[in-house]
Amino acid sequence: MKVKLHKKNSSTLLNQKKFVAYWIEKLDRETNGGKMSLLMDCTGSDLSNMDMELIMYIITLFKYYFLFALGYIYFYEMPWLFKAFWKILKIRLPAKITKRFKFINKSSIKDYIALDQLPVHLGGSCTLDYSVIQSNSKQSGKKVQMC
Repeated sequence: MKVKLHKKNSSTLLNQKKFVAYWIEKLDRETNGGKMSLLMDCTGSDLSNMDMELIMYIITLFKYYFLFALGYIYFYEMPWLFKAFWKILKIRLPAKITKRFKFINKSSIKDYIALDQLPVHLGGSCTLDYSVIQSNSKQSGKKVQMC
């Protein structure tokens, strides 16, 4: 996920939560209960992209419903300001969850994620189209970048 494309919006939070839950459940079914990891590309993000409520929701989903399925949550190029939020969040989580968070950068990303699974814009060779088509908006048919 490209964090800089997310804007906190309380009027769409419920739909965002449904969207996240749908994809986690879909991946869980597709992997037959296997491990899954999330890559949060924080490049270029700032405070307007910080959504603690959505982050806590994602963590709660894994903590209570999909703990067996959580591989790692990778934060790529996390801004220094977000690290302060991490220190606050870390206190509220059990140690076995916090071990699943990895903070990586351009020089370390290839140590954690295989090149064939890494998007091209991050130096990998994965060319999957990570966009979603909006069908119920005024801009019907417009692609929205998700990766």
